[in-house]
Amino acid sequence: MTSQASASAVIHHVALVTADADNLGAWYHDLFGMRHVWTLVDFSELTMRRLPGIRRIDEWKLGSLRIHLLEVPSAEAASATVKMASYQHICLCLDSVEELIVLRRRWLSLAYSKRFRFFVEANASEVVIDPDGVASFYALDPDGLEWEFTVVPVEVGNR
Repeated sequence: MTSQASASAVIHHVALVTADADNLGAWYHDLFGMRHVWTLVDFSELTMRRLPGIRRIDEWKLGSLRIHLLEVPSAEAASATVKMASYQHICLCLDSVEELIVLRRRWLSLAYSKRFRFFVEANASEVVIDPDGVASFYALDPDGLEWEFTVVPVEVGNR
C-alpha cells in the first residue's frame, strides 16, 4: 500500500446536514433534476455518535453527483453537528456559459417561487467572467450552503 491516494480516486458524495430533508431534496430535484435513490433510518452506533439525533439519510443523484441529506431535528442541532470545520462552498462545473445562465435563471425562478422554505435570504450573484475566461456565479441553497457554478475553458482546466 502506498502513502498516496490513487490517481483514479473520486469523491463519492457530499453530505449536507439539514433540519428539513424533504424541503432540501425537493430543491435539488427541481434545480438539478436529481433523483431520490434511497433513504436510511436505521443507524450504526458510530453514526449515532457522530450525528446525535439523526433521523434519516437520503441520497439524491444526478450522473456521478451524489448528495446525502442528513436530517437532524433542528437547525440548532444541524449547526452543532457541523462543529468548527465546514466547507466554504461546493463548486459544480458546467459545460458552457449558456448552461450556466440557464441554471442561474432556474435557481432564481425556484428561489422566488415560494415553494421552498429558506433558512437564510435567497440570493444569487451575477455571472462573472475572470481574465482567464472562467465564468461563475454563486448562490445559496435553502439551508444556506453556498454553491459555485462555473465553466472552466479547456485551456485553463488542463494546466
